[in-house]
Amino acid sequence: MKVPQIKRPPKKFIWLAAILISATVLFSSIASKNSGMVDSLKINIKGDDEEHSLVNEKDIKQTIERKYGSGLEGMAIRELDVKAIETLVEENPFVGNADVYIDARSKLCITIDQRNPILRIQDKFGSTYYVDEQLKKFPVSRHYTPRTLIATGNIAPYDSAVIASGKHQLPQLAIVAKGIEKDPLILSLTEQLYVDGEDNIILVPKIGNQKYILGNADKLVDKLDKLKIYIKMIVPKEGWTRHSYVNLKFEGQIVCNKN
Repeated sequence: MKVPQIKRPPKKFIWLAAILISATVLFSSIASKNSGMVDSLKINIKGDDEEHSLVNEKDIKQTIERKYGSGLEGMAIRELDVKAIETLVEENPFVGNADVYIDARSKLCITIDQRNPILRIQDKFGSTYYVDEQLKKFPVSRHYTPRTLIATGNIAPYDSAVIASGKHQLPQLAIVAKGIEKDPLILSLTEQLYVDGEDNIILVPKIGNQKYILGNADKLVDKLDKLKIYIKMIVPKEGWTRHSYVNLKFEGQIVCNKN
């Protein structure tokens, strides 16, 4: 007796069935997740350790509690607006970016990038603040004081529109600060940056009374190279107190004013 052959369904129907099953499982999982409650809150602050953080978990939790009246544990997941929570967390002046999501275990996860201070400013009216690499202003933290260069003197009040126009001293100061940070010798020498009445940026050293006039940030590498020449070739002969000003503004020249 001839055994009848069982026809297999075409491969395209097998793939279609697999896709439909996967989609059903996925949508069922999403529906189950959205109908659940927030199990717990996990905050991850990237960057420095807790002792060197501008912001901590307690700050973020307090921000959330002020907005929602309590922590988010136990809240229905479907009622959460993660984008609104991201915006709320990013309102903290020490937070550069926040990423908020619900993981597979119904845990609300908040990952935070802190602002990276590059310079501390004390403007001509005495206001003190930090700026990050995007020249965004933020205040002094009560948790931690970053070790950055300080700029003082005739610095105009912070104004984002003026900064964007290039008419504020901050962009030039930021370039100088980042250039000095890259040079271990100059960094070890520098006490602070000072802006005079003509908007010249002046490097104030830790050793000696002389001031090093950089002018603006143009050709900064050349100016810092001339400063190293002065330190290595002139200071050993003349000493640290021989000159009141060392002008590095002029191309190919080091102009010194004697005391």
